[in-house]
Amino acid sequence: MKKRKENKNSKLKGFGGWFIIPLLNVLIYGIFSLFIIGVYLLYGIASPVEGILFLTSLGGLLFTYYLCTLMFAKSKKFPKLFIWWLWITLALNIIDSGINADYTSLGAEIIFNIIWTRYAQVSIRVKNTFVNK
Repeated sequence: MKKRKENKNSKLKGFGGWFIIPLLNVLIYGIFSLFIIGVYLLYGIASPVEGILFLTSLGGLLFTYYLCTLMFAKSKKFPKLFIWWLWITLALNIIDSGINADYTSLGAEIIFNIIWTRYAQVSIRVKNTFVNK
């Protein structure tokens, strides 16, 4: 019987390390989207732009909720959908910046997305953590 070679980095698994930062980002985004939806439901939608913002917040909340279920289930799908989530939220922020004519935080967000996209693709911790179906 062939003995399986143990990975020397097998201790790098679970929620922790640097990847905790984007994981918290996902949770905070979900809470923030829920807050915005609650405000719109409480005060109503006064313009077509607010209607679009409401729908994008609702879509973002649903996608974020799905992403959180994959994250806590440690699903193999999570890293790929997390990368999609990063870039979709950036696109929505670009649209929002265009509406508000405020582009101050986009550069930092682009750098954040590049770093965490690459980290999610190559990290041993990510590969060892998200192993379930």
